[in-house]
Amino acid sequence: MTVEEIRRVSRPSSRALIMKDGEMLYIGWFCNVPQELKYKEVRELSIEQEVKHKDWKRLGLRSPLQPDETPEYSFADLETRLYHKIKI
Repeated sequence: MTVEEIRRVSRPSSRALIMKDGEMLYIGWFCNVPQELKYKEVRELSIEQEVKHKDWKRLGLRSPLQPDETPEYSFADLETRLYHKIKI
């Protein structure tokens, strides 16, 4: 199966995290996956959940995967996002 085959059956507003050999190649919306990654063979597919404190920068905590994006949900002091994690 390829990244494009997964992308075609996923919602365009879903988030994708594409990695190869431990290196992050792409993180963002499925509808914007770069052309050069679309036809790569998928070795593993999973869901990656990210939970971060909304004041991570002020508190000196590790940065979220996409620090400039608005969170999908807020839980008082926490934010969470879900990604389709694809290893190619």
